[in-house]
This record gives sequence, C-alpha cells and structure tokens, in this order.
Amino acid sequence: MQFLSINHRLVSRFRQLFIMKPPVDSEYLFKFCSVYTSLTSIKIFNIALTLSQLAATLVPLHSLVHLGFAIKFFRKAPFFKDDLVPANKIPQLPSIKVLTLNVSLKSHTDLHSRHLGHIFSGLQVLQINHDFFHCITCKCDHYRKTSKVKCKECMVELLSPWKQQCLQLKFIYTESYRKMIEWNMNDL
Repeated sequence: MQFLSINHRLVSRFRQLFIMKPPVDSEYLFKFCSVYTSLTSIKIFNIALTLSQLAATLVPLHSLVHLGFAIKFFRKAPFFKDDLVPANKIPQLPSIKVLTLNVSLKSHTDLHSRHLGHIFSGLQVLQINHDFFHCITCKCDHYRKTSKVKCKECMVELLSPWKQQCLQLKFIYTESYRKMIEWNMNDL
C-alpha cells in the first residue's frame, strides 16, 4: 500500500504499470486506479476478478489505452459467468484500444461473454497468448494438432464473439507455443 501514499506530483507522471502481486483483488486495484489515474497502460498478472469486477476497478483510468492481464481458467470461472449481470450494471472502458490476454484455457468458450462489445467498445487490437492443450468443448487437441482443420475451427469459435461484438476491432493475433498468427477478419 506504499504506492498509494506517493506524492501527487510524482503519481501524475506514471504512465505504465505492471502488477504481479498475487492475487490482485478488486478493492486494492480500485484504490490503486483511483490514485494513478494518468496510466495509459496496465498489465496485471494473477488476476482474481470477474470481467465485470475488472471493468468496475479500471473505470478511473480514462486515459487507459492498453490493458493486459493473465488468467488461468483452470482455476477461475469463464468470462460468461457475468452474462447474467445486466449491461447497465457493468462499466464501459471505451479508451482501451489494445487488449492483451495471457490465458490458460480449458475451452474455446472461456473468453466468451455477451458483454465484450459493451465493455471494450473502442477495442482495435486483440492479442491472445494462450496455453490451450485440449478444448473440453469441441475435443480438439491443440498441442498435438490432431486435426489442423478442427483446431482452426476451435480458434474461430474462440475469436468470433470478439469480432461480432467489438465493432472497432481491426486486428486479432493469437500466440501459442511461440507461434504468432494474425487472423484475417474475414475468416472469422
């Protein structure tokens, strides 16, 4: 909590932040964001929040352009857990243009939510770095690539809600096993 008591003139000079404190809870992150309102980039690892909680904590960051965070879905509920929350109860983060997700997935539905376009209405670039060995939904084995066609279909299923809802989205990149793929928006 020492970061919350730094001189205000110094705080206003912070533009980027990388948080690795395990795990990051909503109360701490909201206090932090309320003080460091000039941040344009924030990366949070070991996040323990739902998508709606994350949006609520980042609301004070009106200049936030890049958001990066890491989630292990083997230990956490998927994004669609928030789908029962009404959209008007979830804040928007329209200033975010670039979203980088470092995720360990168990299903291509883990990153799905009906609120993606509402929360990330200004999103232009999505990068997903993933450890995705076996999709429990479509039974695709991404590690062994037992069927390239089936694995591509699984990735299209993973990405399609983002393309459909985030209307400003121009680029989608996925990286797995040190292989970066730029997705043609027409293929999704």
